[in-house]
Order: sequence, then structure tokens, then C-alpha cells
Amino acid sequence: MASLLMHLYVGKKIVERYPQIIDHPQFYLGCIISDSVNIDGLAEKAVRWAAHIRSNNINEWYDNNIDYYHSNLGNTNRDLLLGYVVHNITDAAFDEFFSKTVQDGLSKMGKKPLSTFSLRWDDCFRFDYDQSKECWWRREVLPNLKKAYPIEINGIKSEYVSILISNIIKQEHFDFPEGNPLIITTVLMDVLSNIVCKIIDMFIFDGWESLKSQTHRE
Repeated sequence: MASLLMHLYVGKKIVERYPQIIDHPQFYLGCIISDSVNIDGLAEKAVRWAAHIRSNNINEWYDNNIDYYHSNLGNTNRDLLLGYVVHNITDAAFDEFFSKTVQDGLSKMGKKPLSTFSLRWDDCFRFDYDQSKECWWRREVLPNLKKAYPIEINGIKSEYVSILISNIIKQEHFDFPEGNPLIITTVLMDVLSNIVCKIIDMFIFDGWESLKSQTHRE
């Protein structure tokens, strides 16, 4: 699972790649909307998994979200819908390719957990703090989020979404005290962004029906 600015960093890369995305405020909102279920503290597992359309099987997790996108086109804002599934696909890809490597790497450095979560989450939060000072956040994504309007999707309450937007605008989530990220750098995030873009290329924007039976996790 990725942190908020990790999701928005991937979202920014996707906006740069796809001119089909027109409503940037709602797209960026979609990129964080799944985590609004945790606004009052970590939600129950069933609630979190439903919001992320998650499965124990990584391949099914990807496919659940691809199916959800195509099944719900026309039922809500298209760019918000895309951002929503991008968030969930990003979490799946991070868990598949990077989560264990990051955790093990930090353990080998002799690091001890600083947050109530894990070493991996500590580095996610360091990434958020570090990137909250960068132009892509301050000049592009944050101004767009200020224009976004809360909306319910897949049972995620709009009032939770509204609180999440407010909290992020205040930057309450980025006050993590320990220096620069150790492993989750922009280099790693660019690799993650490319993985997500490959899935979007194949299954969202390019002949999804004919490609669905093929694996995109070779």
C-alpha cells in the first residue's frame, strides 16, 4: 500500500502521459479517495478492502479494478473513476513489486519503526514529507485538489472525502520528522509509475476486451 503523496506522484505522471484526462481536480481526488475510509482512524479490514476493491490474489485485485472501471463508465465522473482505480492498482503494484523489498531493506539498515505502522510506512511518510516541498505538489496537484468537489463512489461516503480534502490542503499528513526517504525515492516511484502506466495502457485505454485474457504480470 502506498501513502497519499505517493499516490498523487503516480497520478501526476499519469496526467503527463494521457491527454485524455481533462478534469484534473477530480482525477487527483480519485487518486486518494480510497483512503478516505480511514479518516477517523484505520478502518476495519472489510471496509478498507471494499474501498480498494481488493483481493487476496494480486492478479484478481488488478482485474477487479479493471472490471469496475469498465462497468461504471457513464455512471460517474470519468476522470474521478480513472483516478480511483489508479489508486487501487498503484497499491496492488506496490505490494507486488516493492513492499517486501522496502521493508527488508530498511531492516538490514538497522532501522527501528518510528510510526505505529511499520518501517515501510515510515519511509512512505518520509517520501510524503520530502515531496510536500516540491513544485509538482505545490504548483500543480495541490491547486487542483483545492478545486475538487467531494463525491461518493463505490460506497465511500462523500463526507469522508470532504474531510480528507480539507486535511490534505492543510498538509496535516506530511509532518513526519525524520529526514529524506531512504528507499522510497523518486527513482523507485518513477518505476512504480511506469508499471501502473503499462497496466493503464493495456487494459483501460487500449483494446481492453481483446487483451483481458492476457496476463499483464508476466
